[in-house]
Amino acid sequence: MDACEFRTPWAVQFWSTRLYRYYAYALYQQGNPKRALVLTKRLAQIDPTHPRAKGNVEWYESMLSDEHKSDLHDLPPIKNVRDTRYDIEEREVYEKLCRGKFERDLEMESKVYCYYKKDRDFLKLAPFKVEILRFEPLVVIFHEVVSDYEISIVKQLATPRLKRATVQNAKTGELEHANYRISKSGWLKDHEHPVIHRINERIDLMTNLNQETSEDLQVANYGIG
Repeated sequence: MDACEFRTPWAVQFWSTRLYRYYAYALYQQGNPKRALVLTKRLAQIDPTHPRAKGNVEWYESMLSDEHKSDLHDLPPIKNVRDTRYDIEEREVYEKLCRGKFERDLEMESKVYCYYKKDRDFLKLAPFKVEILRFEPLVVIFHEVVSDYEISIVKQLATPRLKRATVQNAKTGELEHANYRISKSGWLKDHEHPVIHRINERIDLMTNLNQETSEDLQVANYGIG
């Protein structure tokens, strides 16, 4: 290879092509097929062997007139209209929370505190670090309660069984998918691995709730971002 010839590292090309495909599909979903077509054609140039690029180009072209397909330099403004069909008050609240756009309750913040939880015999030797975030409703963080090794075991066991979360239909009682639930969930039983049993025992100590009558340990993945 010539000293001045540079090639895109495989990992960089892999992720850049995935980003192009997902971004193009997101633009299409928002009602921007022409922009989706431009991005997908760029993807095909970066990776001519991409298994879905050619088919996606044809798909986006089928939505455009011959006039629009011939002039891909004249792009219309991006449509980014929010779909309000699934808007609920709780979603607006949590989105503000994620963006850090919420009013701080200074009076409440002046009353919260951290402490060592040692109200059980075992915890007198190894107390939990507890941080109270708010009182109504009560929200606390337990710090440093799971090791990196334990996290790796949980991920290893849960990943193969992650499935898209469902909701219960209020009328039929059946479980179904909902556009506003994006997480994937998996369940781990106490007897599957010593680590799971150990975590359940720790949850018992943290919450003082009986784990024998609780659900299995739920693992949720919300994806990037």
